[in-house]
Amino acid sequence: MMPLPQFTTLGSGPTVLMLHGIGGGHLAFAPQVETLAQAGYRAVAWDMPGYGRSAPIEPYTFKALAQSCIDLIDALRCENVILLGHSMGGMVAQEVIARRPDK
Repeated sequence: MMPLPQFTTLGSGPTVLMLHGIGGGHLAFAPQVETLAQAGYRAVAWDMPGYGRSAPIEPYTFKALAQSCIDLIDALRCENVILLGHSMGGMVAQEVIARRPDK
């Protein structure tokens, strides 16, 4: 198993996992993390592997990025999650949904 990506989290309730785009990081979603937490959600924003505090992965593919995201979802003990992806993060979200629609 690859190392879990780093993330920030705030609040409690249904989990919203925010996936940034190229050149981003967890701070790209700082306003949304606060707003969603205040609205009754557990807001989580990751540092995609190779960004921010997260170690890079090999191979760097959408399949591997999706698996990293799924590993994080499992580590957060989410039965289901709302994915919010921006740019490349949206592509990762689509791959996660294709692989694990049950989540």
